[in-house]
Amino acid sequence: MLAKKYRLPVHRFPAGAKTFYRGEHITLKTSNNNLFYNRVGVIVTRKTAPKATERNRLRRKIFDVFEEIAGTPADAKALAGKDLLVILKPIKLDRDTEKNLLEELNLIKERLTR
Repeated sequence: MLAKKYRLPVHRFPAGAKTFYRGEHITLKTSNNNLFYNRVGVIVTRKTAPKATERNRLRRKIFDVFEEIAGTPADAKALAGKDLLVILKPIKLDRDTEKNLLEELNLIKERLTR
């Protein structure tokens, strides 16, 4: 699980942030945070997963994917001092969709670390 220090309070994310990636299941927005590490925030709506346990499970999976990006010191990678907001689009979740979602997350992670 991602340490609390590296989790982004989504209500503090700036409204005019730049969209880095827009895909079939996910939208990723980025913003500078004036810190020496990255933070990750996740928004999963009730339309995507009606039960809170499902939404929390999805959040944990997304945090696990971005765990090595979050908290990266500024001198280690080009992507440092950023806030990343992952917004899950309202979709009907099943095993195939969840598998596609995780593949898309890994693709985003690769793009961010380049």
